[in-house]
Amino acid sequence: MSSVAAAERLEEQVGRAAADGAPFVSAGKREGAHFPPGVLTGVSPTSPTAAEELFGPVAIVYRARSEDEAVDLANGTPYGLSSYVFTTDAEQAMRVADRIDAGVVFVNGVGPVPYQATCALEPTARGWCDPGAAGRAAMCGRRGQIPGP
Repeated sequence: MSSVAAAERLEEQVGRAAADGAPFVSAGKREGAHFPPGVLTGVSPTSPTAAEELFGPVAIVYRARSEDEAVDLANGTPYGLSSYVFTTDAEQAMRVADRIDAGVVFVNGVGPVPYQATCALEPTARGWCDPGAAGRAAMCGRRGQIPGP
């Protein structure tokens, strides 16, 4: 982490999520500014944790029973700088990525060429997404190729 204060803030956020019943799995414990990678599961989409940005090596993983539920989860946050789709089906990747309101949608990884990466001139039906503290960007459209899994 960039500082002890940043690691402490992330530790507080993870602690609140765990207190709300979200299991946290990690490879270790915070020491100073070091925060080991971890995963939160079982976070309710309506919990305060779901509406916070976690700036550190912690992922919140949701289980979706359908494409529609997955898109609703992805679009259910006020933030929208980037999003991720993982699938072995290229048609599904395009279909789902087109429905996600985010600045960029990465398919099957995180890399320099996201699926959506050209700016749109007007907001989506849901309105403009807040790209969070990382920047204030316009919603974006399609660009690039679908990388393999």
